[in-house]
Order: sequence, then structure tokens, then C-alpha cells
Amino acid sequence: MNAAPFSARLLTNAPLPKWHKATPEVRQVARAAAEYCQSHGSDIAKLAVQYSIANKEMTTCIVGSANPKNVELWQVGGRADRSAMLDGVLKILKPIHNWFYIEGDRRTMTRPFMPSN
Repeated sequence: MNAAPFSARLLTNAPLPKWHKATPEVRQVARAAAEYCQSHGSDIAKLAVQYSIANKEMTTCIVGSANPKNVELWQVGGRADRSAMLDGVLKILKPIHNWFYIEGDRRTMTRPFMPSN
């Protein structure tokens, strides 16, 4: 089950709250990916949902928003094909691929994990 296709708002057009644990680099890269989608007439959140439901190992994808109209905008039919836009977004996100933090773990609260390449 995937319950975080938007990666805690990083893969949306919504502004991140100050308390968000993303590092400045992660915030900047995610914003660049969102702007890339906007420049191509799309919404990164919708692309994130498509990408999530295309993963055959995930049988369930849960999305939510404080604004029900967003959920309507993100609706997708069927599975997404690999697209040039998706490839562009994955290229932009590559520097932060697999970045994460563990909620409540004091060891990572100020130093989020960033894998070395």
C-alpha cells in the first residue's frame, strides 16, 4: 500500500509548511520538478498519483487533500504509460532519490538520510 504518493506535499504545488522536515535542497529540487510539470501544462500531483498506481507491487494507493476538488483533478484512468514528462521529472528528482526521514527518530530529525551515489 502506498499512502504517500505526494511525499508529504513535496510532489504537489502546495507551499510547504515551515515545520516540514525536508532539507533546503530537497525543497528546491521538488519545487523545480513541480515547476517543470506546470511549464508542460500538467500538475506534479497528478503525475505522482499516476506513477504510484503504475507500480504493480502496490495494490492500493491512498490520496487525500483538505480540498476535495484537488482529488477530482488528480483522478486518473487506468495505468500511466512512461512519458517524456515523467522522464524529465525523474531526472530532476534524481539528486534526492530515496531521501527520507523517520518521524519521531531523534537521530534523523535534524539530519535526514541522504544516500550517497
